[in-house]
Amino acid sequence: MKSTQIYSFLLAAVLALVCQAAPVWAAKPVQELPAQAGVLMEKININTADNTALQQIRGVGPKMAERIIAYRNETGRFQKPEELINVTGIGPAKYERLKDQITV
Repeated sequence: MKSTQIYSFLLAAVLALVCQAAPVWAAKPVQELPAQAGVLMEKININTADNTALQQIRGVGPKMAERIIAYRNETGRFQKPEELINVTGIGPAKYERLKDQITV
């Protein structure tokens, strides 16, 4: 094999690997995308949302979603969004970060 053939083969192999990996590099979870000014975001209903839906709230991960559901199951529906402060791990500061993303 000539050196130009070897380089061409190696270049083709590298390009094939990069093309396969490109979608993985480009993919970002929805949670990490920042809200843009002027874009209306749908609020999550904390009374009806399942674990997956609750995790769409920026700042809520799997464990926090489980605690929200557990609290809701133990005490009943949230009457107002502010009651989210009663969930372990959500204090006033965290609630302030979440309040624009939730509804009851």
